[in-house]
Amino acid sequence: MNKKRSFLLSSILTSYFVFFAFLFLPLSVVRAQNVAHFTDKLQRFWVFDAGQFHRLEHLPVAKVQQGGNYVIYEDQLHQVKEYRGGKTRIIDYMPVSDSFRVEQQLMASHLLGALRVYSDQETDILTLTATLPQPFTYALGDSILAFIDYDRYLKAYYHGELYDISVQDMREYRTSDNSVAYLTEGETLNVYCPPNNHEIDTALPNEYQVGNNGMVGYINRFNELWVFDQNDNQQLSPVRPQSWAMGTNLLAWVDINGVFKCYSQGRIEELSSVAPKQYAVTDSILSYTDNRGFLMSFIAAKTMYSKPINRAK
Repeated sequence: MNKKRSFLLSSILTSYFVFFAFLFLPLSVVRAQNVAHFTDKLQRFWVFDAGQFHRLEHLPVAKVQQGGNYVIYEDQLHQVKEYRGGKTRIIDYMPVSDSFRVEQQLMASHLLGALRVYSDQETDILTLTATLPQPFTYALGDSILAFIDYDRYLKAYYHGELYDISVQDMREYRTSDNSVAYLTEGETLNVYCPPNNHEIDTALPNEYQVGNNGMVGYINRFNELWVFDQNDNQQLSPVRPQSWAMGTNLLAWVDINGVFKCYSQGRIEELSSVAPKQYAVTDSILSYTDNRGFLMSFIAAKTMYSKPINRAK
């Protein structure tokens, strides 16, 4: 009896977790974070880290941004500060927090002609941008940063090291948590996941998205849906799907016949012979409402379901 109750309780909690995660997906990206921050009724600024409360400021703060295990903010003197690993440091004495971009592990800023990256209480200047084509841009992921340097190389900062990716002229480039996908002026689609660089297609795609570990989903010039994963290029659909979406390591689509499918870990799964009412992919979780009104989730090749929602009484 106790085992049955335990299973029932676990199922209910799982259902509600998936439901609320799916409910708020359009509003914000659900990501794991190890540090929480809050302001108490006396306007003091606190963080909760590793089971302990730390009061950082006794006066109100502004422009708080949070990564996976760190927080940055502006104090009453408009200094930009970072809390990480139990320590607080000033990273800029001017109110320039809007110039900072925050991800789970890395933080970057483009200030005074320099591109800087911040990680583990360290700051590295990656390049001086004053002599580079303007406006200068870069792409930031959880643990990777990509930019074009003065020597025209597309480069990536990853785990404290700087890597040369390609010297070809770039149309554009995008990052995921740990990979860089890029289009060249030579009309090739490529992906870089340190230290490996792969040419995926010799023609520009109509659409593409980049996942983790070098995974790329794309609609090629013939409107076919393909996925590049584990050093293998695989056709998923010979015609353009009705819709498709991609996360860090899975790709979901509704084919031309309304069949709902998912690619994950080298396998194609048919989830439903009828198109879902709605679906969304966040990281490695696919959530969808099927035609019966059940809220479903697909996680690492496992399908779960909750109670029906939005069903007519």
